[in-house]
Amino acid sequence: FAFRHALTQQAIIAALLLRERQGLHRRLVETLEQLAISAATQREGYLEDLAFHTYEAGLWESAATYAQAAGEKAMRLYAQQAAIEHFTRALAAKRHIAAAPLAQLYRARGQAHETLGDFGHARDDYECALEAARAAHDGHEEWESMVALGFLWTGHDYAQAGVWLRRACALAETLADPLLRARSLNRLGNWLQNTGHMQEAIATHQDALRLFEAQADGPGMAQTLGELGMAHFF
Repeated sequence: FAFRHALTQQAIIAALLLRERQGLHRRLVETLEQLAISAATQREGYLEDLAFHTYEAGLWESAATYAQAAGEKAMRLYAQQAAIEHFTRALAAKRHIAAAPLAQLYRARGQAHETLGDFGHARDDYECALEAARAAHDGHEEWESMVALGFLWTGHDYAQAGVWLRRACALAETLADPLLRARSLNRLGNWLQNTGHMQEAIATHQDALRLFEAQADGPGMAQTLGELGMAHFF
């Protein structure tokens, strides 16, 4: 149906019972999913509509999946505000699902806020991601949240940034993940370099290099050698 004015459409929708509205949204979801299957290459074109209609239909699992995918698509298109709206809908949908992981979504929304220069909302989301990761006993997501907070603070308070990067480094060591520890050391080494602690920065990058070499991680070794070259140059 087409309407001359959006208010007419809103009035009709408002007059429907909740179960009637949800039933209509479910029919739309079924149709859109069939279209997406028949034209797999065009699936991304339906993501936003699927995210909206699954949410309005109360199909929480699907709504969370589609909204997160729509948010990630918006991030790729540098549409940060749209990404925030989609991630917010995904978070709302996941709150209807028992024990649903929330850390990654909070962190993704925080990244969108950070890109827009919204320090306050970015910090809040990263801290929520950290709390959610701890509640879920997800050490890797906890580490990612600490690193995100560290980078965020570099634009506002370098001392506070160092606190978070050191915490991330300490956590990586407890997780017994050598590659994660090496990545932590590189981030800390970069912070040390930018704060003028050159010898400590070089020693930290050298520790990271040894870890990457032990794991035969070529990309990690290459990145670390680049960091070492820059530290020696300065």
